[in-house]
Amino acid sequence: MAESDIIRITAIDPAGPAVQCRLGDGPPKFTGQNGWQFTARPRREAMTEFMGYDPYTLIVPVIFGDGIDITADIDPMIEVLRGLGRNLVGPRIEPAVLKIECPAVPFTWLKWTLNDMTLSTEYKKRNGSRYYAALNLTFFEYVPTDLVATKSAQSVAQKTVTAAKTKAASSQVTTAAGSSAVGSAQGAIGTIPVVNWPSSATYTVKKGDTLETIAQKKLGSATMWTQIAALNGNIRDPKSIKVGQTLRLPASAGSG
Repeated sequence: MAESDIIRITAIDPAGPAVQCRLGDGPPKFTGQNGWQFTARPRREAMTEFMGYDPYTLIVPVIFGDGIDITADIDPMIEVLRGLGRNLVGPRIEPAVLKIECPAVPFTWLKWTLNDMTLSTEYKKRNGSRYYAALNLTFFEYVPTDLVATKSAQSVAQKTVTAAKTKAASSQVTTAAGSSAVGSAQGAIGTIPVVNWPSSATYTVKKGDTLETIAQKKLGSATMWTQIAALNGNIRDPKSIKVGQTLRLPASAGSG
């Protein structure tokens, strides 16, 4: 096995297990855009607008086992790999951030998340366990939440206030993670902290509301919509709420 063909995938945030396999047939495929988009052209404004960099996509063919040794059991390694893309970890409630190490894979200095696993070939033993498998792994570049673009522009002063509030909220999460109010769940990554956000206030959803607009109105920052989402069953899409729905809010927010 050539050293350049070995791929090591390691969970770095939070720190977790590593999976080692070989590069499969064909080179890795790397795609990405530079962030420029065409927009409707208003008067005295440019017809193009820089929207920020889109995350890169990396597709890597990998192989577990050599296809000859039928005593090998690769299912545990594939299950760990599946867990790296599925387990919800930390206060972000997101899959682990990964590091990819392989001389033949481009842009390995970036951080990645595992988005998809597609099985192309597998060899099984009589008991059903696999001793060889070829898969295509699709990775997305990890972009921190505070770099995700919002629809409304902010001034430098507003961004400073938002950053301060986000930092304060992060400190509260860290404190809560070490207190008795925090439970834990066991998964392939290890012990997973589950933050129980304090709540006493509520809000009734009105027409045109999203979690972002509610967070801006009640918490002072649209980026804090994830706190409301965590209190209401880990809502993944800030727009997936209904008029008349009652939402729990962090204790610092007033009812409305």
